[in-house]
Amino acid sequence: MVTTLGQRSDVTAMEEEFRPIETKPLTVSELTDSQVAADGLGRISLARANLIALLGSGLCGPFSSITGSARSLLRVCNQLEQEVLDSPLGSGEDEQVSHYRRILNANISGLELLVRNLLEMTPTLNEDEAEDETPASSRPLPASLAPEALPSTQFTPRPRRLLIVDDEHEIATLFSTYLARRHGYDVKVLTNGDEVMEVARTFQPHLVLLDLMLPGVDGYALCQALKSNRATASIPVVLLTGQGETERLIRGIEAGADDYLLKPVQMAELQARLELVMQRLERARQASPLTGLPGNIIIEREVEARIRAGDPFAVCYSDLANFKAFNDTYGYVHGDRVLKWLAQVICATIDELGDPSDFVGHVGGDDFIFISAPERVKAICGAIIAQFDKTIPSFYNAHDRAAGFITANNRSDVLTIFPIMTISIAVVTNTRRPLTTLAQVSEASSGIKRYLKTRPGSHFMVDRRSHDVRPSARVSATLPAEQQVDAPAEQ
Repeated sequence: MVTTLGQRSDVTAMEEEFRPIETKPLTVSELTDSQVAADGLGRISLARANLIALLGSGLCGPFSSITGSARSLLRVCNQLEQEVLDSPLGSGEDEQVSHYRRILNANISGLELLVRNLLEMTPTLNEDEAEDETPASSRPLPASLAPEALPSTQFTPRPRRLLIVDDEHEIATLFSTYLARRHGYDVKVLTNGDEVMEVARTFQPHLVLLDLMLPGVDGYALCQALKSNRATASIPVVLLTGQGETERLIRGIEAGADDYLLKPVQMAELQARLELVMQRLERARQASPLTGLPGNIIIEREVEARIRAGDPFAVCYSDLANFKAFNDTYGYVHGDRVLKWLAQVICATIDELGDPSDFVGHVGGDDFIFISAPERVKAICGAIIAQFDKTIPSFYNAHDRAAGFITANNRSDVLTIFPIMTISIAVVTNTRRPLTTLAQVSEASSGIKRYLKTRPGSHFMVDRRSHDVRPSARVSATLPAEQQVDAPAEQ
């Protein structure tokens, strides 16, 4: 038996379900259009499942080059899957479609080969392995990125808690053993529905895997009860049911289920789907309710991940001047319109000038963060500012737009003139000095923001201080002819 994550002496027969990827090129002439699409999607799904299992296995640390490669290949999976869904398959047997099939198949085969090679590079967990040995696949870390130099916010996550409800004891045991041993889940198993509500309240699982066909219990009613109870309503429920039971699945979704799995279930697919549901819910909880963009927790994780990776990056922190006065004068509905529009401007600009690996988040209020490569931020920031300055006056009424300002009470309750809103973007990069903590990034961007707020108009500033000295920073602002002006260094 060959397993995808390396051999262990204690691997049991029940783990044989964890299948490796095999690279077998399609003979496209022997398959119909629908079969080509189905086969392609199936192979991509298996590649994704192996990658997710690899990332969750603990066999490659957060600093491993394997981790970065696996995440990159996950993005490739998503792109290829979309290509299959958008492909002209089914439109005929002409030469162009046949050529497209061959290219698509070659790309999927290449993905499978890369995933297989990555899995073969992954270190195995030998029980006699010395604790201080570093796997050959892990790249050396500079002293600034050693574990002891990482932010204090780093922690070892607790195991995910899973409640399995299935009257088939053998299947429940198989699932429980696999998920606990392979992926570190804390699993409780119930073989009937009588105790589900009480166990769910006390155990507080991250997910409930619920078989619809429980003896003496209405699985739909049980799912609905979990979703109706305040203590368990936020727990995702994944249904287990047999093939060809579409009506039951629809009833289950209507009862509040978050996803479903069809029996028989492959082990790799089981873990991948459960992880996907929990990640989806986690993203929804941590997203800004106004803009739908990732919130503070995800932003912090993203910045810390870039710091650990050590590749060049730029964190851009945008802030609006005079937004509070606008919000107080026009009301929060109009203020929310401005924030939603700004989120769209930032995302559209990143889509046009950035890269799929770029990131956009909403800190809260009028504060946004986006992360890109240092060589792209000048164009991105300039485009955002140009669009902002062009459009923001339209959010004011004709009188205020013509005047160029509004009058409102300031924080000291003194009537004050507030000009039309402007935007400032503070850019912090690791091109001239190492960034080793989230706090360091935050402090640098806050200092730049304070300086930019002393200047009229919309600007962006790139922090160009080095790691060993702190000379005057340089401002890259949207001034005529890209004028460079000195800014005082933050002490």
